[in-house]
Amino acid sequence: MDTKRVNEIKTHLGKKESRELLKIYKENNRDEYVDEAFEAVRQLLVERKLSIPRQSPFPRPTKPEPIAKAEYVDLVTVYRTGNQAVLTVAKSLLEEAGIRYLAKGEGLQDIIGGGRFGAGFNLVAGPVELQVPRECAAEAGKILSKLQ
Repeated sequence: MDTKRVNEIKTHLGKKESRELLKIYKENNRDEYVDEAFEAVRQLLVERKLSIPRQSPFPRPTKPEPIAKAEYVDLVTVYRTGNQAVLTVAKSLLEEAGIRYLAKGEGLQDIIGGGRFGAGFNLVAGPVELQVPRECAAEAGKILSKLQ
């Protein structure tokens, strides 16, 4: 335990009334206070000749879920468009068919250069490309072939 830090916290918390210190110590909120703060409060209570209350049990944090490994997916472009309305329809058709997709370049349309001015898509970024896993490319191509 960092004694210097305990003393700094003790100086700060020493301005509080005893009933506030008792509440802090008893509630044992480890999300709000560090261990050194509880030691500082304990020392202040002893100096004020107050009995040290029993602390409420603080729930131990549960182990975080392990991060899933990234999955490599071989993507192929099956559709390109600069028309936002057509893009929306194309995405909904793929979703309806249960085909995962990536709308490559969609987030860049309005942040580079002049945005979508004139051509309906950003001339620097190019049109949005819908990419799907290689094994779904034939089915996605067939679904999207009806779009103009």
